[in-house]
Formats: sequence, structure tokens, C-alpha cells
Amino acid sequence: MLSALPPAVYVPRKGAVNALDDEDFVKTIRATGRKTLIVAGVWTDVCVMFPALDARWQGSRCTP
Repeated sequence: MLSALPPAVYVPRKGAVNALDDEDFVKTIRATGRKTLIVAGVWTDVCVMFPALDARWQGSRCTP
């Protein structure tokens, strides 16, 4: 699957419901310098919703 998106960065999760609660995950994402985050999960009301809302909140807060 990753070969279809060669420039994509895959960051394995450690099992936290909200991936953005994992400091290593956040550091890895920020190190890419990218502004677009694609979030996928098995349960969208949990696995996707919490990191998507947090990412949006963090991005909104940083925008002048």
C-alpha cells in the first residue's frame, strides 16, 4: 500500500485512541514540515474524529 504513495510518511501508532496524544507521533508529523494531514481509521467516530479535531484546533490556533 505504501508504494502507491511514495512521498507519504507512515507513522505507526502505539495504540492510543488519539494519535495526537502520542508525543513521538506529533514530533514525527511536525518534522515532515507538511501542512496537510490525512487521517484514517477503523472507527471514524473515535480513531479519526479525535486526532482530526485536535489537528484542526492546533492548526487554527497557530494561524495568524
